[in-house]
Amino acid sequence: AQDVGIDGGIKNVQVAIWSKLNGQDDLIWYTASNIADGVWSANAVIEKHKTVGLYYADVYAISNAGDTVYLGGTTFNVNGIDMESVQISSINKNEGTFSVVSKGIKSKGKISSIQVAAWSKEDHSDLYWYNAVGQENGTYIVDANIANHQYDYGKYYIDVYGNLSNGVTEYLGGTSVEISRPKAVITSQSN
Repeated sequence: AQDVGIDGGIKNVQVAIWSKLNGQDDLIWYTASNIADGVWSANAVIEKHKTVGLYYADVYAISNAGDTVYLGGTTFNVNGIDMESVQISSINKNEGTFSVVSKGIKSKGKISSIQVAAWSKEDHSDLYWYNAVGQENGTYIVDANIANHQYDYGKYYIDVYGNLSNGVTEYLGGTSVEISRPKAVITSQSN
């Protein structure tokens, strides 16, 4: 922003930033800092917006006389996380365990964690969050146990979420698995 055409010079610069997703429901005004003669800078805190995708930024100068002047706008992208698939493996109905394997997880941003929510009851009262362990090939694995879910048998629902270091949490996908009760084997021995 420059003082040219603004009566009395620039008092401050305001930047309105919002994501395309859901309109302007996450619009936040940031006050820019004057970092050099005619150069102003504002840092958006994406964690406050919590959205990936396209963002808009409109810049306004506030003159010393109190007038607001629109200076222009721009767009930028906040990259998310991609996941190829989520699969269930290593089901052990005798132990009540199974593994959730999230494959092909990639992001241009820094991934801080991958979390897996698992539950079997409609009211989610047995929901448990697992922290997935990353492998060198971009796969993340969680070993789930019905002991964490009130020892419930039946259909389990699985949702995978990615967390970026910029504070954005993104739903990546989900699946389900049937954990059936093991059959009891009764034997008798007669002499």
